Amino acid sequence: MKLVVHNITFKNTEKDNNPNLQIKNYTFLIVDDEFFIRSSVKRVITSYLKSLKENINLEIIEACDGVECIMALYMAKNKKLKIDAIISDETMPFISGSYSSKIIDELISKGSLNNIKMFVSTALSHTNISSYFSKVVKKIFSKPLDKTVIQEILQNIK
Repeated sequence: MKLVVHNITFKNTEKDNNPNLQIKNYTFLIVDDEFFIRSSVKRVITSYLKSLKENINLEIIEACDGVECIMALYMAKNKKLKIDAIISDETMPFISGSYSSKIIDELISKGSLNNIKMFVSTALSHTNISSYFSKVVKKIFSKPLDKTVIQEILQNIK
């Protein structure tokens, strides 16, 4: 597996002349077995961050199931790439979001990974499934994700 990072930069030209220019960096790992859903989440994140009219560097890594998620975390750690948040589907054919959250939690507790926040998007009733997840999962959202969800995720990671 090769770690593919999509890099998108937003520049606010009004602030470009500011000597104290701050560039915000965000790196998300999007995990879903459906390409269309991953693309949709990417589009919502991109649209929301662009609307902020700030100088932002956005990196998005995609994975199609829990196995690729764990592998992407491993590869990102080796490349010293800090992932701010994982946005994962729950229902995937090989390893689900809940099971991968437990693996990630175990890796964090052993010191193999730094703390990372995970958010789960699901079509299932999240009131019934919240007990399936480890403490690494900060919130469970119903699909489809929208700008208010992305705003809430950003408030939780920074």
